[in-house]
Amino acid sequence: MLLNVGALDGGTLQTLKFTQTMVRPCLVVQMDIADIANAAIDIQRWLEPHQIKTLNIAGPREEKRPGIYAMTFLLLRHLRELPPNRNLWT
Repeated sequence: MLLNVGALDGGTLQTLKFTQTMVRPCLVVQMDIADIANAAIDIQRWLEPHQIKTLNIAGPREEKRPGIYAMTFLLLRHLRELPPNRNLWT
């Protein structure tokens, strides 16, 4: 899963290309346009059918995209706090 702000470039873009080459599922979440609470639900809906056992979360560095750390932290907290019948973290 790629969490991004702005245009995909650099290592984040390379990661997307790598997942496509390896034919692996990859969800790109544009944090600058996504509603965090709805993005958490969308991520959960994406995770379930893919039966993800280990999730790699990638994206640009904070120094390149200021604010992405806080957005990511909030998004992961929302994911963790989804109702028990939808909770993937147990």
